[in-house]
Amino acid sequence: MKLQRRFLPKELRAVQTFQRADGDDDTLKGIRGTAAVFYNEADPDGTQYRLWSDTWERIMAGAFDEALARPDDVRCLQNHDPRLLLGRNTSNTLKLTTDDAGLHYEAETPDTSAGRDTVVSLDRGDMTGSSFAFVADKASWVEETDEEDRTRYYRQIESVQLFDVGPVTYPAYSGTDSGVRSNRSAGIFAIESRAAEAEIETVKAELQHFLRTNYYEPEAEARLRELAI
Repeated sequence: MKLQRRFLPKELRAVQTFQRADGDDDTLKGIRGTAAVFYNEADPDGTQYRLWSDTWERIMAGAFDEALARPDDVRCLQNHDPRLLLGRNTSNTLKLTTDDAGLHYEAETPDTSAGRDTVVSLDRGDMTGSSFAFVADKASWVEETDEEDRTRYYRQIESVQLFDVGPVTYPAYSGTDSGVRSNRSAGIFAIESRAAEAEIETVKAELQHFLRTNYYEPEAEARLRELAI
């Protein structure tokens, strides 16, 4: 299994700062946000993640229960960058909770350049989204047919190993007719719109295989790298 990241659209829940009560400094702040949203049948568009033109991913309720019970050693990072450390649950500077909506985090940001810069960016509204990094321990596939008799594929994440949460600069996937931009670790690549239709179909087939098996042959990955930007 490979480490994967998911970026929460800012429209769902913006990460914000809050005044901390653990010090005398009135300017001392922490951050809180929603790292993941559970799939909600009443709001499918807002609670599932499009991986390809006919493939979506759903984070199912309870997916973080085992990670929080163990607990996994989780960091709060800005943009998933380990140099920009903002908190850690094992040191009690990061609190992780779940409810019916999803996974939430609250971090006591440090009095460091990374901590101060993050707070400033959030207060200015320059950074509004959240993300989380995980490895899927348990997932299942569901096929559904829509009203136009088109088959849709859904990867349902049911249990994960959780690695980090935190604010990000680019919170949402962006898609075009020729591909979907996401992180390479999830096997999704942005395909140049000028790519030949046959090449796009080849890449799509490789990606569909990866999403179902989480495994690449080295030769397949090399072909994807040639076509990806």
